[in-house]
Amino acid sequence: MVTGWIIYYLKRCVLVVTNKRILHFPTRLNFKPKASMAQILYSDIAEIKTSGFFGRALKLKYKNGKSEDFNYVESADFKKLKFLLPAMDTTGQPSEASERHHLCPRCQARLLAGKYNCPSCRLQFKDGDRAIKLSLVYPGGGYFYTRHPWLGVGDALTEGILLLIVFGGLIDALSGEGDPEAWISVFIFGVALIVEKAQTIYHAKHYVNEYIPEDETFAPLTAPA
Repeated sequence: MVTGWIIYYLKRCVLVVTNKRILHFPTRLNFKPKASMAQILYSDIAEIKTSGFFGRALKLKYKNGKSEDFNYVESADFKKLKFLLPAMDTTGQPSEASERHHLCPRCQARLLAGKYNCPSCRLQFKDGDRAIKLSLVYPGGGYFYTRHPWLGVGDALTEGILLLIVFGGLIDALSGEGDPEAWISVFIFGVALIVEKAQTIYHAKHYVNEYIPEDETFAPLTAPA
Protein backbone atom coordinates (compact mmCIF):
# COMPACT_ATOMS: atom_id res chain seq x y z
CA MET A 1 0.00 0.00 0.00
CA VAL A 2 2.91 2.38 0.61
CA THR A 3 5.22 1.21 -2.18
CA GLY A 4 2.70 1.94 -4.93
CA TRP A 5 3.19 1.06 -8.59
CA ILE A 6 6.92 0.40 -8.11
CA ILE A 7 5.97 -2.94 -6.49
CA TYR A 8 5.53 -4.37 -10.00
CA TYR A 9 9.24 -3.76 -10.64
CA LEU A 10 10.41 -4.83 -7.18
CA LYS A 11 8.61 -8.17 -7.58
CA ARG A 12 9.74 -8.76 -11.16
CA CYS A 13 10.65 -12.38 -11.77
CA VAL A 14 11.21 -15.09 -14.35
CA LEU A 15 9.10 -18.27 -14.25
CA VAL A 16 10.45 -21.44 -15.83
CA VAL A 17 7.61 -23.90 -16.45
CA THR A 18 8.57 -27.58 -16.66
CA ASN A 19 6.58 -30.81 -16.59
CA LYS A 20 7.61 -31.32 -12.92
CA ARG A 21 7.37 -27.88 -11.35
CA ILE A 22 7.55 -24.13 -11.88
CA LEU A 23 10.86 -22.49 -11.01
CA HIS A 24 10.71 -18.90 -9.74
CA PHE A 25 13.69 -16.54 -10.10
CA PRO A 26 13.38 -13.01 -8.63
CA THR A 27 15.13 -10.47 -10.88
CA ARG A 28 16.22 -6.85 -10.98
CA LEU A 29 14.61 -4.26 -13.27
CA ASN A 30 16.65 -5.50 -16.25
CA PHE A 31 15.72 -9.14 -15.50
CA LYS A 32 19.19 -9.86 -14.12
CA PRO A 33 18.73 -12.65 -11.54
CA LYS A 34 19.12 -11.89 -7.83
CA ALA A 35 20.85 -15.20 -6.94
CA SER A 36 17.58 -16.37 -5.37
CA MET A 37 15.31 -19.19 -6.46
CA ALA A 38 12.10 -20.93 -5.44
CA GLN A 39 9.94 -23.73 -6.76
CA ILE A 40 6.24 -24.41 -7.09
CA LEU A 41 5.42 -28.10 -7.15
CA TYR A 42 2.28 -29.02 -9.06
CA SER A 43 1.32 -31.30 -6.17
CA ASP A 44 1.14 -28.18 -3.95
CA ILE A 45 -1.36 -26.44 -6.23
CA ALA A 46 -5.10 -26.73 -5.60
CA GLU A 47 -6.22 -24.54 -8.51
CA ILE A 48 -4.62 -22.88 -11.55
CA LYS A 49 -6.27 -19.96 -13.35
CA THR A 50 -5.11 -17.81 -16.24
CA SER A 51 -6.90 -14.47 -16.38
CA GLY A 52 -6.74 -11.89 -19.15
CA PHE A 53 -9.49 -9.47 -18.11
CA PHE A 54 -7.53 -6.86 -16.13
CA GLY A 55 -4.15 -8.03 -17.44
CA ARG A 56 -2.49 -11.30 -18.30
CA ALA A 57 -2.13 -13.03 -14.93
CA LEU A 58 -1.32 -16.49 -13.65
CA LYS A 59 -3.35 -17.14 -10.49
CA LEU A 60 -2.40 -20.03 -8.22
CA LYS A 61 -4.27 -21.30 -5.18
CA TYR A 62 -2.23 -23.62 -2.97
CA LYS A 63 -3.42 -26.59 -0.96
CA ASN A 64 -2.64 -24.79 2.32
CA GLY A 65 -5.26 -22.15 1.43
CA LYS A 66 -2.88 -19.40 0.35
CA SER A 67 -2.99 -17.87 -3.12
CA GLU A 68 -0.53 -16.03 -5.33
CA ASP A 69 -0.82 -13.99 -8.53
CA PHE A 70 1.83 -13.41 -11.19
CA ASN A 71 0.71 -10.39 -13.19
CA TYR A 72 1.63 -8.91 -16.58
CA VAL A 73 2.74 -12.13 -18.24
CA GLU A 74 4.06 -11.60 -21.78
CA SER A 75 1.32 -12.20 -24.37
CA ALA A 76 3.04 -15.06 -26.21
CA ASP A 77 3.93 -16.80 -22.94
CA PHE A 78 0.41 -16.29 -21.61
CA LYS A 79 -1.09 -18.15 -24.57
CA LYS A 80 1.28 -21.07 -23.95
CA LEU A 81 0.43 -21.15 -20.23
CA LYS A 82 -3.30 -21.26 -20.98
CA PHE A 83 -2.69 -24.32 -23.13
CA LEU A 84 -0.08 -26.15 -21.02
CA LEU A 85 -0.98 -25.64 -17.37
CA PRO A 86 -4.47 -27.24 -17.35
CA ALA A 87 -2.79 -30.50 -18.42
CA MET A 88 -0.45 -30.59 -15.42
CA ASP A 89 -1.20 -33.20 -12.75
CA THR A 90 -1.89 -31.51 -9.38
CA THR A 91 -3.29 -34.58 -7.62
CA GLY A 92 -0.06 -35.77 -5.99
CA GLN A 93 0.90 -35.62 -2.33
CA PRO A 94 1.69 -32.00 -1.38
CA SER A 95 5.06 -31.10 0.06
CA GLU A 96 5.55 -30.01 3.66
CA ALA A 97 5.37 -26.36 2.57
CA SER A 98 2.27 -26.81 0.35
CA GLU A 99 3.10 -23.52 -1.40
CA ARG A 100 5.95 -21.81 -3.25
CA HIS A 101 9.13 -22.40 -1.27
CA HIS A 102 12.75 -21.34 -1.68
CA LEU A 103 15.71 -23.46 -2.68
CA CYS A 104 19.38 -22.86 -2.05
CA PRO A 105 20.79 -21.26 -5.24
CA ARG A 106 24.07 -23.13 -4.72
CA CYS A 107 23.00 -26.73 -3.97
CA GLN A 108 19.16 -26.62 -4.54
CA ALA A 109 18.37 -27.94 -1.05
CA ARG A 110 15.04 -26.78 0.37
CA LEU A 111 15.42 -23.77 2.66
CA LEU A 112 13.54 -23.59 5.95
CA ALA A 113 11.33 -20.62 6.77
CA GLY A 114 13.03 -18.20 9.16
CA LYS A 115 16.41 -19.98 8.87
CA TYR A 116 18.89 -17.85 6.97
CA ASN A 117 21.48 -20.48 6.08
CA CYS A 118 21.30 -23.56 3.90
CA PRO A 119 20.90 -26.78 5.93
CA SER A 120 22.96 -28.63 3.33
CA CYS A 121 25.86 -26.49 2.06
CA ARG A 122 25.69 -23.78 4.81
CA LEU A 123 25.40 -20.89 2.35
CA GLN A 124 24.59 -17.79 4.43
CA PHE A 125 21.69 -15.49 3.55
CA LYS A 126 20.68 -11.99 4.62
CA ASP A 127 19.35 -12.23 8.17
CA GLY A 128 15.98 -10.91 9.35
CA ASP A 129 17.23 -9.74 12.77
CA ARG A 130 20.12 -7.83 11.21
CA ALA A 131 17.76 -6.25 8.69
CA ILE A 132 15.62 -4.93 11.57
CA LYS A 133 18.63 -3.57 13.48
CA LEU A 134 20.02 -1.76 10.44
CA SER A 135 16.57 -0.33 9.68
CA LEU A 136 16.34 1.07 13.20
CA VAL A 137 19.88 2.47 13.43
CA TYR A 138 20.61 3.83 9.95
CA PRO A 139 18.34 5.84 7.63
CA GLY A 140 17.56 3.51 4.75
CA GLY A 141 19.72 0.80 6.33
CA GLY A 142 17.24 -2.03 5.78
CA TYR A 143 16.90 -1.23 2.08
CA PHE A 144 20.65 -1.02 1.53
CA TYR A 145 21.14 -4.30 3.39
CA THR A 146 18.61 -6.11 1.19
CA ARG A 147 20.18 -4.61 -1.97
CA HIS A 148 17.53 -2.03 -2.82
CA PRO A 149 19.81 1.04 -3.09
CA TRP A 150 17.35 3.41 -4.77
CA LEU A 151 14.73 2.72 -2.11
CA GLY A 152 17.48 3.20 0.48
CA VAL A 153 18.42 6.62 -0.90
CA GLY A 154 14.78 7.76 -0.96
CA ASP A 155 14.18 6.44 2.54
CA ALA A 156 17.36 8.05 3.89
CA LEU A 157 16.37 11.45 2.47
CA THR A 158 12.84 11.19 3.86
CA GLU A 159 14.03 10.07 7.28
CA GLY A 160 16.71 12.75 7.36
CA ILE A 161 14.17 15.50 6.67
CA LEU A 162 11.80 14.16 9.33
CA LEU A 163 14.63 13.97 11.88
CA LEU A 164 15.66 17.57 11.20
CA ILE A 165 12.08 18.76 11.64
CA VAL A 166 11.58 16.79 14.86
CA PHE A 167 14.89 17.91 16.41
CA GLY A 168 14.29 21.50 15.33
CA GLY A 169 10.83 21.44 16.90
CA LEU A 170 12.22 19.95 20.13
CA ILE A 171 14.86 22.68 20.38
CA ASP A 172 12.22 25.38 19.89
CA ALA A 173 9.80 23.77 22.35
CA LEU A 174 12.40 23.17 25.09
CA SER A 175 14.06 26.57 24.74
CA GLY A 176 10.78 28.37 25.15
CA GLU A 177 11.46 30.47 22.08
CA GLY A 178 8.97 28.66 19.89
CA ASP A 179 5.21 29.15 19.83
CA PRO A 180 2.86 26.79 21.68
CA GLU A 181 2.32 24.83 18.48
CA ALA A 182 5.93 23.58 18.55
CA TRP A 183 4.98 20.48 20.57
CA ILE A 184 2.16 19.74 18.12
CA SER A 185 4.66 19.88 15.27
CA VAL A 186 7.03 17.55 17.17
CA PHE A 187 4.21 15.09 17.78
CA ILE A 188 2.94 15.06 14.19
CA PHE A 189 6.33 14.66 12.55
CA GLY A 190 7.46 12.27 15.28
CA VAL A 191 4.53 9.99 14.46
CA ALA A 192 5.41 10.29 10.76
CA LEU A 193 8.99 9.26 11.60
CA ILE A 194 7.78 6.21 13.55
CA VAL A 195 5.49 5.19 10.68
CA GLU A 196 8.36 5.61 8.23
CA LYS A 197 10.64 3.43 10.39
CA ALA A 198 7.92 0.78 10.73
CA GLN A 199 7.50 0.75 6.96
CA THR A 200 11.24 0.26 6.44
CA ILE A 201 11.31 -2.63 8.93
CA TYR A 202 8.28 -4.26 7.31
CA HIS A 203 9.84 -4.07 3.85
CA ALA A 204 13.28 -5.27 5.05
CA LYS A 205 11.70 -8.32 6.75
CA HIS A 206 9.79 -9.04 3.55
CA TYR A 207 12.84 -8.76 1.29
CA VAL A 208 15.06 -11.05 3.38
CA ASN A 209 12.42 -13.74 2.86
CA GLU A 210 13.59 -13.87 -0.76
CA TYR A 211 16.72 -15.53 0.73
CA ILE A 212 19.39 -13.17 -0.59
CA PRO A 213 22.89 -14.67 -0.29
CA GLU A 214 25.36 -12.62 1.74
CA ASP A 215 27.88 -13.25 -1.02
CA GLU A 216 26.47 -13.40 -4.56
CA THR A 217 29.78 -14.62 -6.03
CA PHE A 218 29.35 -18.23 -4.82
CA ALA A 219 29.88 -21.06 -7.31
CA PRO A 220 26.82 -23.30 -7.88
CA LEU A 221 27.34 -26.93 -6.90
CA THR A 222 24.62 -28.44 -9.10
CA ALA A 223 22.13 -27.37 -11.74
CA PRO A 224 18.36 -27.53 -11.03
CA ALA A 225 16.63 -30.52 -12.59
